[in-house]
Amino acid sequence: MTTVDVSVVSRAGHGAGPTNPSRWGQPDCENARTASDNSLMMVTALSPVIGYDKASRIAHRALDENLTLKDAAIKSGVSEKLYDDVVVPEQLAHPGAAQPHAET
Repeated sequence: MTTVDVSVVSRAGHGAGPTNPSRWGQPDCENARTASDNSLMMVTALSPVIGYDKASRIAHRALDENLTLKDAAIKSGVSEKLYDDVVVPEQLAHPGAAQPHAET
């Protein structure tokens, strides 16, 4: 794993919350949404739609330019509609959540 890869992984897990479930209390939906919006791991949803290489370049661009994944995707040519249709954190827990689209 290269230094950049380690940075991507460590940024992706930032803000994940306490590791002890007894300290979780009530879910903070706004904080969870902010964490998922800033998580580079959301690029996983884009990969089957736009391809691994382009998804990887988007994640690295977000990291290098300090952008959200969505902003980096849009600056890389992914339409906002496609991004919003595909990157739905709630659906990533289900197999086959990201289906290939014609538009990239």
